[in-house]
Amino acid sequence: MVRDVYKAQRLPQIRGCEYVKADLYNYEAVRNALGDCNVVICAIGARAFPLDILKTYQVEYEGVINLVSAAKNQGNLKKFILISTIGATYLQLVPLIFWKKQAELYLQRSGLDYTIVRPGGLRNTAEPEQVVMQGADSQFFGGISRQKVAEVCTSALISADASHKIVEVISLSGTQRRSVVDLFKSV
Repeated sequence: MVRDVYKAQRLPQIRGCEYVKADLYNYEAVRNALGDCNVVICAIGARAFPLDILKTYQVEYEGVINLVSAAKNQGNLKKFILISTIGATYLQLVPLIFWKKQAELYLQRSGLDYTIVRPGGLRNTAEPEQVVMQGADSQFFGGISRQKVAEVCTSALISADASHKIVEVISLSGTQRRSVVDLFKSV
């Protein structure tokens, strides 16, 4: 589900992935867009700057609520992965992070099989560094490439050890190389 199908189609193609345009603020549109989808990786996000508190609430909370509710009511979903942010528990005075945390709580109470991925600061460049994964509320800073976050999310789809977990991820050089699936086992 994307805002701009044309823009999404310029991304590298993913086998079995279909781009559908839908308005996250419209529950029926979200429900229809999900169709018979059996996994959701939710990577939506409001812009941090310039700050628009209403838009932040609408995207980070209402949008996620509509997506979680539609996925639950659809009845076919095997996994819901929500990309949130590092520090979601402790930085509640920041509106963007406050609403991300509220969306996390809604997903946790939904009854769906979920993984919440809290990445550090996102970078656009791929790097040779290794993923460092820890449980909720254990990391407070660090960065990670969007590509590595995507690897974490796709690994969560195939790892039973990722179910009902919140993981915080950054990447560092000089750390032991381990598969992301193995990292889920250790959290």
